[in-house]
Amino acid sequence: MDYLQTIFMVAIYLCFSGISGQSDVLRTLSHGGTIRGTHEVVDVDGKAVELDIFLGIPYALPPVGPRRFAPPERHAGWSGVKNTTKLAPTCWQYLPSEFELNNAAARMWSNNTQMSEDCLYLNVWAPAKKQSADGSLLPVMVWIYGGGYTTGTSTLDVYDGTILASTQNVIIVSMQYRVGAFGFLRLDPTVGERASSVRSGIPNAHSIALGNQGLFDQLLALEWVHENIHHFGGSPQAVTLFGESSGSVSISILWLSPLAQRYFKRAILQSGSVLARWALNDLTEAHQRGSEVSHSIGCVSACYTKFANTNATNYM
Repeated sequence: MDYLQTIFMVAIYLCFSGISGQSDVLRTLSHGGTIRGTHEVVDVDGKAVELDIFLGIPYALPPVGPRRFAPPERHAGWSGVKNTTKLAPTCWQYLPSEFELNNAAARMWSNNTQMSEDCLYLNVWAPAKKQSADGSLLPVMVWIYGGGYTTGTSTLDVYDGTILASTQNVIIVSMQYRVGAFGFLRLDPTVGERASSVRSGIPNAHSIALGNQGLFDQLLALEWVHENIHHFGGSPQAVTLFGESSGSVSISILWLSPLAQRYFKRAILQSGSVLARWALNDLTEAHQRGSEVSHSIGCVSACYTKFANTNATNYM
């Protein structure tokens, strides 16, 4: 953990001096569903700044049951109004023992929402003014958290977008994406039950545990931003990604992917890139780890059918 970075982030967070008032605000998204957030008057250094804040907007269907270990599926929308005023669950992950220690530096990185597989949500902090001084749509910054691909959540207090949005007149978006086995498990498609399931035509068998599900979560969240951010006053042509550690590595991978390039214009990489030695695993190592996960739930080979029904805690 970089404690200088921790102190810096705490200092920024403590600049926030309070929320002096709030009310409801509605936005209708491109798929037709409407969300309810909060319109808040934020007091920053004695200046009142109005923000529209939406927490826990679903961008994908819950990755549960047959969708576990599969690429995300975009959310089709809903009828009526969905409340988006509370932070979403943290994606299932293992918590190292240091996060359980009784000290503030460790606690600030510890999960602050309940863990769940149903975790693919994002947050938006948008200045209520909705326009730059020249009348154009506002720039957008999308945060991708780090955690070595095994931990992390956008719900942490240090990732709250209130200060950055209110002081820089920019829209802040943060997302949840799957980590650990749920986000990056890779099974060898040529061996065991996985191979026979694909040959037998079992639905979705070809897409289960191909690896990098977490990166596809990020990609789908960026697609959501591209399609919806104008409803919040943001420009889909002025999106900057920024992230730290494995979040930074993820951005560098997205930067290289033709699937993602139209979704952002700029990137800020903090403490990591695809060139780092720890950033990638080759297929041999990925398949070995997948085999170890299979054995841990009592399978002698990659068990497609059992994977969807095993308790999530067995993959921790």
